[in-house]
Amino acid sequence: MVSRFLLLMALSVCVSGTLVAKVANSSYQAEVDEDLIMEWTFTPRPDSSLKDLYIFCYMFNPQKYSVLLELRKGAEVPEGQAKEFVGIVQYDKEVLREGKIRLHVSSLRTEDSGWYLCDVYPEYGNNLGRFYISVSGTLVVNVGHRFNQAELGQYATLEWTFTPRPHRSLKNLNISCRMFNHQKNSVLFELHEGVEVPQKEGEFVGRVHYDKEVLKGGRIRLHVSSLRIEDSGLYLCEVDTEYGSSSDECFLIVSGKTALLVGLILWTVAALIGLLCVCYFGSKRLLRALRPVDYSSQAKKDPPSLSESMLLRSLQTSADQQREESN
Repeated sequence: MVSRFLLLMALSVCVSGTLVAKVANSSYQAEVDEDLIMEWTFTPRPDSSLKDLYIFCYMFNPQKYSVLLELRKGAEVPEGQAKEFVGIVQYDKEVLREGKIRLHVSSLRTEDSGWYLCDVYPEYGNNLGRFYISVSGTLVVNVGHRFNQAELGQYATLEWTFTPRPHRSLKNLNISCRMFNHQKNSVLFELHEGVEVPQKEGEFVGRVHYDKEVLKGGRIRLHVSSLRIEDSGLYLCEVDTEYGSSSDECFLIVSGKTALLVGLILWTVAALIGLLCVCYFGSKRLLRALRPVDYSSQAKKDPPSLSESMLLRSLQTSADQQREESN
């Protein structure tokens, strides 16, 4: 847990009964889950007491307006504090008499980015100091092993790690894991607001299981069983949280002796089918070539040419003359 001290001084001078604020640091960059100490200073009057003070500290951004601290006549008003800052914002009572408003803000969130102000209303005027805090989240996702190899029919364990935040609930955690290759794009595993989304269809139904125990520690551990050849490809996991989002990928190659045997069998079957096709069509052509030609049927199909007609007529005339002579 990182704790830093940010001093924002509202240096006050009394001009015609009015307190004028001067801000030393106008902005500050913080990270998610960082602890921050904010401090405003004002000039208390020697003849005044805490009962004369009314202090009102708050923050705002385009999405919300929240009260951080409210003091009336030197006493804290608990019901005035916004619920989201209860237990997160504390103030030092001891330094209040010295003219200091010191707030301790723990476990900053991205939605805590905005303007922070404190108003002090003594009997002679008011004191206003403001500055801007920008809270950014950093999430890093890493894969355990970039390249993974497993055998057909066996199982593979794929693991990703991410940076969890202490005191953060899994309700704000969303995870989507998918696999890609040249044939398909399939959902492997999904977690929505900390709850697993059951896969009702697809080739990974019943074959993917995750370890719930290691999830809080920032580990996504998936067990993929009954591996197939088509399970080879790119595996990607995306993590989305309130403090950022990131992703990383790994490769899985399904191979082994069994895979080679299956490939050899498929190749042999394909070769035999091809050989049978060649033999079938080749024998068909051979039979067609050896078949006797029926010229009479061919003559019926193809009409004779002029020369062929004259030859046939002369042959017919010669045949008729031979019959007459024989008679």
